[in-house]
Amino acid sequence: MNDRDPKGNPLKGGLVIYDGQQNDTRMNLYIAMTADQAGAACANHTEVLRLLTTGKPGEEGYRVCGAVVRDMLTGDEYEIRAKQVVNACGVFSDAVRRMAEPGVDDIMIAAPGTHLIFPDYASPEQMGMVWFTQDGRILYLLPWEGGTIAGTTDPGASEVTYEPKPTMAEIDFILDECNR
Repeated sequence: MNDRDPKGNPLKGGLVIYDGQQNDTRMNLYIAMTADQAGAACANHTEVLRLLTTGKPGEEGYRVCGAVVRDMLTGDEYEIRAKQVVNACGVFSDAVRRMAEPGVDDIMIAAPGTHLIFPDYASPEQMGMVWFTQDGRILYLLPWEGGTIAGTTDPGASEVTYEPKPTMAEIDFILDECNR
């Protein structure tokens, strides 16, 4: 590791931070498996077309009680009724909130990022490194799933998409910052 920045300024110190991490794909699978074991009907590759409700928005007794969904693999549409409905749609949650309450203000701020996977020796064992990039973002190297993940958020507003893809400029940026 360099003891000076590119302008020749000496490194003045460092700190150790602790952070949690999870594999959200595995977590979601475990939640679905647990729900299935408890008797729930589970569906994947399913799009919410509209919510089923009782009452009217803003009135007492109004609540979401299900959804009309489409199986994205077959195109079949069907109703799902539920005692409780949880909006766990990540960056798409505002679109579902608007189905329940048209005109509601967005509260989700998407912060897409680019992440690269390196061999495990690219980060210290049991510890990560975090630093400010030349353009002021935070970049990190963290042990992850037997390797090292390097990542940062992408600059500027970005469209929310089902399949985000990094640009070569962002990949080069991360590689350049890791080698700085």
